Amino acid sequence: MDRIPRHWMFIGDCERSRMQNDDDRPVMGVRSMLGRTIARIAPDWSLRRSRQREFDRLGRSGDLGWRTLPPMRHRRVESAIAAAGDRILVVAGYGNGLDEVLTHIDVFDARRRRWLEPIEMPPGSASSHLGCTLVEDRWLFLAGGQVGPQCRPATDAVRVLDLDQGRWSILPPLPEARYAPILLHAHGRLHAIGGTGPERPRARDDHWSLGIEGEAALETAWRPEAPIPRSGTHRGGVVLDGDLFVFGGQVGDARAIPGDPAFTCDLSDLGGPVFGESLRYRSADRTWTSIAPMPTAVSHTDTSVTRIGRLAIVVGGSPEPNRCGDLVQAYDPVEDRWFEIGRLPKPMKNVAAIAVGGILHLFGGQTSLSRIDLRHGRILRDAWAAPLRARAPWS
Repeated sequence: MDRIPRHWMFIGDCERSRMQNDDDRPVMGVRSMLGRTIARIAPDWSLRRSRQREFDRLGRSGDLGWRTLPPMRHRRVESAIAAAGDRILVVAGYGNGLDEVLTHIDVFDARRRRWLEPIEMPPGSASSHLGCTLVEDRWLFLAGGQVGPQCRPATDAVRVLDLDQGRWSILPPLPEARYAPILLHAHGRLHAIGGTGPERPRARDDHWSLGIEGEAALETAWRPEAPIPRSGTHRGGVVLDGDLFVFGGQVGDARAIPGDPAFTCDLSDLGGPVFGESLRYRSADRTWTSIAPMPTAVSHTDTSVTRIGRLAIVVGGSPEPNRCGDLVQAYDPVEDRWFEIGRLPKPMKNVAAIAVGGILHLFGGQTSLSRIDLRHGRILRDAWAAPLRARAPWS
């Protein structure tokens, strides 16, 4: 098809403008009314469609071809995440702000792309800042975290859900209450690493492990392991080739207003600074070694680190304590090398991110005030997916 002459396009634009000012006004009114009707009777479909249009209009080079998924039932951030086969488990989190917390697990069928019935969590479960890992596609382990809204106290509780039986069990507690510990599983042991302590702002370098078989603990208490060389919080980790990897993070976190019975968060100090230092725990000799630092340092990725093939994927995060980022970064442990592989549909921190079948899935998170003003903005109920396998030949 021949290219339309540029001056014809200009004339066409003028003609369309004139028509919109005259004959098209009733048509535009009908379209607007139809859009409002659809938004009222099918709000999820309308939200999904509007988000896709917003993304498509950007037309940025290097984007990952993001497509919207059915949105979640709730806005949420700080939600833990795991995948059992095609089932993606989005665990608890803050709802629409610090005063609202969720106490259930939403289940997304990644193959059929639909939401299933949620799973209720036991009373007293942590709602945010949870350590989370899944073992053998069956047992979901949750450790530490914050119980309740705002900046309420952390817990030392460790729970496990048998997904096949729908049964919750209790394991030996952590040696101390923890906000945002990294929880990983390797060689039959759970590992709880870092986070912040009961007073919340101070980052810890503690590292403990617990032997497990199925849903049962093989020991009565967690044993000390080599402390992580750089204390930190709001950072993510992953297991690759049986070793533990921890990426970036920040020093400290917001605290509750002293003496406030509601534990209202003091948001005048969100912690920091953010750092890109990354570390590997070699299971064979139980020691930590430094690896290549993140090219773009981020924190608030505790729910946003996953793996595809031999790669660790770090999704979004905060390049500063009160900023949102949109980079998708990948780490190759064989080459000890980082790659920037794309951008998110919008800047996000603490988005619940996981790869299933070579497809990267995103749920919720907190976005920025705008694409220019990257300070923390609204909490999302959006869900997105993009294929990474075809775009990552090194995996």
